[in-house]
Amino acid sequence: MALRTMSEVRKLGYHFFPTIDVILMYLKEKATGNPFPALCPIVEKDLYGDHATPWVILKEDKDDANNPWDSEVADKYFPNLPDPRLDSRVIYVITRVPNAAAGNGGNNNNNKVMAAGCGAWHETSQPKFVKNKDGVIIGTMRTLEFKSGSAETTTVDRWVMEEYGLAGVLLSPGVSTDYVICEITKSTPKKAEGGGSPPFSRSKL
Repeated sequence: MALRTMSEVRKLGYHFFPTIDVILMYLKEKATGNPFPALCPIVEKDLYGDHATPWVILKEDKDDANNPWDSEVADKYFPNLPDPRLDSRVIYVITRVPNAAAGNGGNNNNNKVMAAGCGAWHETSQPKFVKNKDGVIIGTMRTLEFKSGSAETTTVDRWVMEEYGLAGVLLSPGVSTDYVICEITKSTPKKAEGGGSPPFSRSKL
């Protein structure tokens, strides 16, 4: 029987945790006007702007058979398991870069602070090039973290984003640099025994 929903796929033990190479492959498909394959959990959202508070535009509906959020079962780059004190969820989002323009050898999203709803995404690591196994540049990546603009809008969840763009050999005539793919992790402190929340601390999400 053909699988029709992400829920059916996950029940068989399959999860979407792509390598950076695969993320950039999907991004190039979008950049050249090609559709994503069926059951691809990457969603398209406007992550930046006045109405882009992440927990509003990315609110999870666990009753949705194609819920794009998934559990963080392991860190992709390090052998350590996720912090047991945190309930971490991951979503992959493709978004248009504000004021995007082609022709600079990669996406032009150089802003260190990206306004989004009640706060902003703040760059926490400088952009760096991504290379394939042969050492050839294929993309860019950087890390950002969401910070609310006031105490009234602060959330207990921590939102961290890895933003990926095309660069190097993956750019050619007809390839748009208007988009990036963002791997967003939402981490919520688990309730400790006695009803309190444990101290929130993690070096790498």
